[in-house]
Amino acid sequence: MSSTRATPAMSDADFDALARIVRDRASVCIDPEHRDGLQTRLADRLRNLELDTFEQYTKFLSMGPYQHDEFQELLALIDPADKPLFDHRAQFDVFARIVLPKLIEARKDIRHLRIWSAGCGNGSETYTLAIIIHDALGVRAGDWHIEVLGTDMCERKLATANTAAYDDNDLQSTPDHLRRRYFRQAGKNWVLSDDLLQLVGFEPHNLTDRFGAKQYGTWDAIFCRDTLSLFDEDTWQRVLGTFHDQLANDGTLFVGANEIVQPGQPSFIARAERDGAGYRKG
Repeated sequence: MSSTRATPAMSDADFDALARIVRDRASVCIDPEHRDGLQTRLADRLRNLELDTFEQYTKFLSMGPYQHDEFQELLALIDPADKPLFDHRAQFDVFARIVLPKLIEARKDIRHLRIWSAGCGNGSETYTLAIIIHDALGVRAGDWHIEVLGTDMCERKLATANTAAYDDNDLQSTPDHLRRRYFRQAGKNWVLSDDLLQLVGFEPHNLTDRFGAKQYGTWDAIFCRDTLSLFDEDTWQRVLGTFHDQLANDGTLFVGANEIVQPGQPSFIARAERDGAGYRKG
């Protein structure tokens, strides 16, 4: 006869311990305002693991052979919401109408474009960028070498991204003509076309790993939206320094609409386009 486990309560000490683990391993700061939501989401996880308290859970995260796998589960629960493709169209419009045409013109001789989607989650942003680039190049796309790399710390989300399958909610902001051109229906999902899949790759990466970022080389544009706000000020500055180092001199950094990069942080200048949240090198 099975018994029903009571919903565990998260004490201040439990929250502090979990927040410390996440900060130490991922440099991510959990906002105390999100504590109740995290407690609710983790309660189901504790029941699945047959753990009675959050103290037991923090020990599970810190000891034994499954600590890496469980930390990945925790990362997915910290920020569970993923955005639809073409979310916050203003930024993508700036990229498509202004930034991308200049990049294409500047690289018409080498015909090579490299875009980094940092903190890509389920891949919606990464595939959106690939669609925009492929659509802009049109019949010329086959003559160009295009790399769109999506990176994230959460391996669970990267696994979802690699399926290239999205539901109607994920495509709610996608223009109809682009849905028809770049997706095929498979049951209840929409799957990206092979033309897009060959442009995109995904890898696990912690944005605080500056050496690892150097191995990726130089990028023509970097998108890191709604990820910087997860870091403390020191980490924010280090990550911006990495982006500055790895961004081409004529490249653009796009951050979240509410993530303001102050002048001199480090040497980025805001682009003139309203609502674009884009920055160029100083």
